[in-house]
Amino acid sequence: MSYAKEANRILEDYRNQSKKELDMRFEEVFRNVNGYEDLLQHRNELGYEYLKKSISGDQAELKNLEDEIKSTEEKMHKMLILSGYPNDYLELKHRCRKCEDTGVYNGKMCSCKKTIMVNIAREKSSLNEQMKQQNFDRFDINVFDTKKDSSQGMSQRENMQAISENLKYYSKNYTKNAKSLLLYGQVGTGKTYLLSCMAKEIIENGFSVIYLSAMQLLKQLFSIRYQNFNEKPQPEVEDIIYNCDVLMIDDLGTENSTETNISLLFDLLNYRIQNQKTTIISTNIDLDDLTTQYDQRISSRIKGEFIPIQFFGRDIREERFKNGLWFM
Repeated sequence: MSYAKEANRILEDYRNQSKKELDMRFEEVFRNVNGYEDLLQHRNELGYEYLKKSISGDQAELKNLEDEIKSTEEKMHKMLILSGYPNDYLELKHRCRKCEDTGVYNGKMCSCKKTIMVNIAREKSSLNEQMKQQNFDRFDINVFDTKKDSSQGMSQRENMQAISENLKYYSKNYTKNAKSLLLYGQVGTGKTYLLSCMAKEIIENGFSVIYLSAMQLLKQLFSIRYQNFNEKPQPEVEDIIYNCDVLMIDDLGTENSTETNISLLFDLLNYRIQNQKTTIISTNIDLDDLTTQYDQRISSRIKGEFIPIQFFGRDIREERFKNGLWFM
């Protein structure tokens, strides 16, 4: 995986396309504005002459050339405007004005490059396809059981009705640094489906979302931290995982619980909590079993910093499979 390399290629394509479009605009002006091409050539010759004279240091000649260059540019500008073209018609048009499609702004990675990398990550995680099928518009509350669960005091459908409405409101009204969420409960009760629904809404509101299974996430973090010596560092990839607006971790607990993975997970969660970054986790692990699966550092942070949302009831996937229907 090299999101940065792919983003750089996309940015290079942007720059090449901008240059191509500028060349086409110049050709159009040369055809439609009589004498403009000759003036441009004269302006370029004056610039070359100025460069040569600047080496000898003759200030008087340099001043004369400066005046002539300025006069020529004013004529060119006037010709362009009188021919009905806008002021900036013959300037490069960049998609990102800050970094001019280089991906670097003030010595740091530009936000446009981060957005490109987040989009690449979303495509690689198959989230785009998921969101077409799994969104709030397609969510069917009728598939859930209406039988009251005596231990919960309500039916599965009633619980899912409340959860789906709350998560829809949360997503549609998402603001940066909103509280993190923990979606927990049995397998096949709608957690992953609603995670996709939320991702779609939050992305459409203009926020960056990284959606990965716990296994995918830790595999990527491991490859970044413990890569082979012959591979180039990928700080940009780590940055978008650590600093995206919303990090969604699906199926926490299905990854291998090695010391290394637990350490990587702790570092990530701790950083995002300290920097008030929203993280949304789904897991089949019960709250009481978090400490068994993970160490005290991770379980205490999840319990203390995440809003727990409990899913319960029958396995809808299994029910739909038995009946030859598709859901989740």
